[in-house]
Amino acid sequence: MTASNNKLGKNRLYLLLVSVLFIGSACSLLSPMRTSAKTVTQTPDVAPTEPASTATSVAVAAPTLAPVNLSTSMPMPTDTSAPPQPAATQTQPTQPAATAKVLLDDNFSSQATSTQNGWTFGTSDSFDQQWMQGMQSFTLKSANNIFWDYLPQTYQDVALTIDIQPATTASVEYGIIFAIVPGTGSTKSEYLFSVDNQGEYYLQKMTNGQWAPVSPTNQAPIPTTASPFLNSGQGRNQLGVIYLGGTVYLYANGHFLNSYKDPNPITGAGNAGLNFQTSKDVPVTVNLYHYTVYDPQSALDAWGTQSSTSGPDQTANSPKVILDDNFTNQDTSTKNGWVFSTGSTFDQIFQNGMQVFNLKSANGIFWDYLPQDYTDVAVSIDVQPTTPGYVEYGIILRVNPSSTSKNEYLYSVNNQGEYYLQKLINDQWAPVSPTNQSPIPLTKSSFLNTGTGRNQLSAIILGDMIYLYANGHYLNSYMDPSPIKDAGKVGISFQTNTDIPETVNLFRFTIYDGQSALDTWGTKP
Repeated sequence: MTASNNKLGKNRLYLLLVSVLFIGSACSLLSPMRTSAKTVTQTPDVAPTEPASTATSVAVAAPTLAPVNLSTSMPMPTDTSAPPQPAATQTQPTQPAATAKVLLDDNFSSQATSTQNGWTFGTSDSFDQQWMQGMQSFTLKSANNIFWDYLPQTYQDVALTIDIQPATTASVEYGIIFAIVPGTGSTKSEYLFSVDNQGEYYLQKMTNGQWAPVSPTNQAPIPTTASPFLNSGQGRNQLGVIYLGGTVYLYANGHFLNSYKDPNPITGAGNAGLNFQTSKDVPVTVNLYHYTVYDPQSALDAWGTQSSTSGPDQTANSPKVILDDNFTNQDTSTKNGWVFSTGSTFDQIFQNGMQVFNLKSANGIFWDYLPQDYTDVAVSIDVQPTTPGYVEYGIILRVNPSSTSKNEYLYSVNNQGEYYLQKLINDQWAPVSPTNQSPIPLTKSSFLNTGTGRNQLSAIILGDMIYLYANGHYLNSYMDPSPIKDAGKVGISFQTNTDIPETVNLFRFTIYDGQSALDTWGTKP
């Protein structure tokens, strides 16, 4: 690897064992538990086009495009000691019409696996490439640097996505390189799909070591363009690209951005990887959370080429954000209401770009909620278990805390690709007559990533209706005949059984206006 000069407020925090009463409480709350990289240097004569920015910060986009399941879910034995538990349903929800075939997937939960995939980790005076649990961290320490890394696998045509986030405020560009014909000086060719932290993107092409102008405008194949679908500043983005038959398709956060048909495409099998650039601001850190390679035709069939709005400057299809925390600033997270601490039974730790929750006692429940109250609201969390033991995690809504009469809704998933909705009334998990099941019983979904896969979960509560989503897909809804009517808090919940310790990372917590979220996300599977 080398680099070259170039162009909680007041909230409540609980952990309990299934067999233990709340301290000072008149009743117990039982768990609803169910059962070698290529890194090179280059100094092209012409750097990628970087015009001055005109973009402004935009709202967080709706739940994003997700990779498909990478492993098969297996049912968990029923825990007969817990109160009303969802029973597994035999009916699968509607399957997606097209699913992209995964060729390689790395969520950086195992350094050995990442190394086998071809990543190389190390430090130097000019940059660091470090493996951390659940991510790679790239730090550029010299001004006007370009850094890139690509894996040894080659593809004639390819599709890939990266889940990525700048962790510093300095100016930075980051993106995907593909169709790489490696070489030095005048022999290297590649395409570069890059975005900056001002909400802009472009596509460039290098041919024989030269960034190729496009006649007659002498611009990049796709010049710098502002998009409302890109999160700016230190916002996190999922970028996707498909290269198929000489045509390039670009995506951001589940939305199609643009395409380019190259009249003189780069041919032959090439590598794929990622690219970072800085200007005069150093040091700069960017975190990579997920890197996935797909079969390109199946990706195009699954993702499509339909824009979500009539133009790149439209924001009508974005829900109204009330609170958004990507955990890049501990002071901000503390002001939002999160409390960080360690203890003998659990830890809640702030790390740059995430919260880390460690459950250290068997059959434990942990939950945390923010101090603000909402009646109708939407919540989205970006979350990932990093240990192999059984774990459940999810969203709690309309939480009305009390030592004897706590009420809440719980939307939870497990790491076997199943989800459910439960309801707590006066500290009791409420059965639903006549089946004595949860409001939504334990249900498998092909839209949930299993094992240590990462999931974006979302829930909307409006009046007596609750709508559930996973990884940008609508899952299910429930109309409560006796809803919790009072305004309440929102937060997160984790559970384990006998597998300890368990660790879950929370990368983002976003609260939206409930009605605008429903208008944006809809209820089509």
